[in-house]
Amino acid sequence: MRPFALYRLPFEERYTLINGSERAFSPLTSLSGFDGFLLSKFNGSDGVAVASESVSTGLVSDLQESGSLCFVDADSPQSELNDYNSAFERFYGAVESGYFKKLVLSRCHRLELSAPVSEEYLKGLFKRACLKYSSAFVYVLFTESCGVWFGCSPEVLIEGSEGSYSSVALAGTMPAGDGVWSEKNRREQACVANFVGGILSVFCSGVSESEPYSAEAGGIKHIKTDFKFRISDGRSVLDIAALLHPTPAVCGIEREAALRFIEENEGYDRSCYAGITGVCGAETHLYVNLRCVNFRDCEALLYAGGGLVKGSTATDEWEETESKLQTIKSIL
Repeated sequence: MRPFALYRLPFEERYTLINGSERAFSPLTSLSGFDGFLLSKFNGSDGVAVASESVSTGLVSDLQESGSLCFVDADSPQSELNDYNSAFERFYGAVESGYFKKLVLSRCHRLELSAPVSEEYLKGLFKRACLKYSSAFVYVLFTESCGVWFGCSPEVLIEGSEGSYSSVALAGTMPAGDGVWSEKNRREQACVANFVGGILSVFCSGVSESEPYSAEAGGIKHIKTDFKFRISDGRSVLDIAALLHPTPAVCGIEREAALRFIEENEGYDRSCYAGITGVCGAETHLYVNLRCVNFRDCEALLYAGGGLVKGSTATDEWEETESKLQTIKSIL
C-alpha cells in the first residue's frame, strides 16, 4: 500500500482520503506550514505525516464493506490483570503519597488475528466506526514506518482556522446513562481544565471557558469543558498544540515529572497511543489518539487508560479500561 490517511470529522457524513509521501518529523513544530495528516508519539515531539499530494472526498455511506477478521486474546485475562494491578500499585502509591495530583495509567491489550488486515477490511472498519460513533474523530493511517493505525477519538486537542480555535478538557468516565458524577471524577476533570485554561491564558487571547458538562462517546460518557480562543501573532497552531500536549487527561500533574514516571513505571511503550493525530493545513483538526489500534501483521494492539487521583481503586480503573477497549472490540 502507498501511504494514506482516511478520516471523518465528528458528525460529518463525508470522509476525506489523503494519499501522499511519508514524512518523519521532530519536533511537532517543524511541520509549520505543512498540509496533510499527522500522527505523533505519546510524547508529542516526533512522529510521521502524510502530505496532501492527492485528496479526495466521498460519502461514508458509499464505502464498500469487504472482508472479515477473526481474533482471540493473545494473553490470559489473569496475566493481564496481574500486570495491571502491579502497575496500579506503583502509580497509585505515587499519587497517594502526594507526589502527583494525578497520574494516567494505561494498558496494551493484544489480539491474535486470523490474517493481516487488508485495505478493504480497513475501509469497512472505518465505515462501521463512523456509523456507530458519530461524535468521534475517526481515522485510518498507513505508512511504511508506523504501519496501520486506526482510531475513533472523542478528544479535541486543538482545531480551527484563521487564528480562531477551540480545545477541550475531557476526563472522568462512566457508562452512558448512569447518574451523578463522583467527586473523584470531578476532581480528575478539574485538573485537566485548570491545565488547559492556564496554558491558553498565557499564550493566547480572547479565551472563553464553558461550564463542565456531560458528553457521551461510544457508550460511555465524560465530563467536558470547552475552550475558545485566538492565537496571538507570532505563534502557530502547532506551537499551541505542542504546549498543550500531553495534557493531564493522558499524562499527569506535574507534567514533566509524570512523563518520566510513566516511561519508567508503566511497563510498556505507549508508541502513538495518546499522541496527536489529525489534519493540519488551511483548517486544523488535531485530536488526542484515543480508542485506537495498531495493526502489525497478524496482531492488533489495543490501548486504554484512566486517570488516577486520590480515591481511585484498582477494580474501578480496570473496569474503566475494559469499557474503553470494548468500544474498539465491538467494531473489529
